[in-house]
Parts: sequence; structure tokens; C-alpha cells
Amino acid sequence: MKFGAWFTILKRVAPVVLALTPAAPLAPFIAVAIQAAEQIPGASGPTKLAIAREIVKIGVNATNAQIGYAKVDPALVDEAIENGINTVVAIVNAKHASNVAFDAHLGGVED
Repeated sequence: MKFGAWFTILKRVAPVVLALTPAAPLAPFIAVAIQAAEQIPGASGPTKLAIAREIVKIGVNATNAQIGYAKVDPALVDEAIENGINTVVAIVNAKHASNVAFDAHLGGVED
């Protein structure tokens, strides 16, 4: 798989997909985490998911440390993180596999 187009779709789709979910505040962390995990050669889906979850938690912890208090408890949003990652990956995979007119809205992304 060529990741260039997949990552372009990911960057554009993730914030939109997550906007109306409990994971909305975590959207930037989720997009970066998915991209990082997808680049691990030979990693299984569950391994990529576990790594992406940990990356999101690191981002949340860093944000909490920066503001000086726990605005988001990573332990409490674990399910939202996992569901957000799975939802975004499923939609990006579906879009990447299809050649529908939606490409025009994404700037003509091609693989």
C-alpha cells in the first residue's frame, strides 16, 4: 500500500469523523497516532491499535502536564480512544479502496 494518499485521506477525514464523538478533543492525537502506528512494518492490527492508544495517552498526559491539571483522564477515555481509532481507520480504508466522487472534496487524492 502506498501511504501517501492514505495519510492524506487520514489527515482530512479524522477531524471530521471524530468531531461528533466523545473522542473529538483527542482528534489531533488520534490522527498522529494512527499515522505512526501504520508505519510499523509487519505489525498486526491489534498491535497497531495498542501502540496508537498509547501514543494518544502520551499526548493527553503531555497536555495535562502543560496546563497543570488533569483536564482529561486517559484511563477514563480509553474506550473513546479505541473506538475513535477504529472508526477513523475503517473510514479511511473504505475511502482509500474506492474510486468515488468524494475525491473531489479531498482535493483529488490519488494513490
